[in-house]
Amino acid sequence: MSEFLHHFAQAWVLVTSMLAVWAVARTDEWHKWGFVFGLASEPGFLYASWTSGQWGILLLTAWWTWYWGVGAYRRFRKNET
Repeated sequence: MSEFLHHFAQAWVLVTSMLAVWAVARTDEWHKWGFVFGLASEPGFLYASWTSGQWGILLLTAWWTWYWGVGAYRRFRKNET
């Protein structure tokens, strides 16, 4: 089961990260969804870095998670005008 989770996490990171970068780089409606895709990639990064003992990557992942969340919040929040 552990090997399956490892491969699943790697595939999840690959697909969601590629979608995140693709969408964030756009200038249309997809731009804001890039932050959601980025947030979706983080469980895979967290799992992979935790199980392999890569503490630097784990801390970097926590930082990325925070800023993907900030970006998603800012892009989806209603304008208060």
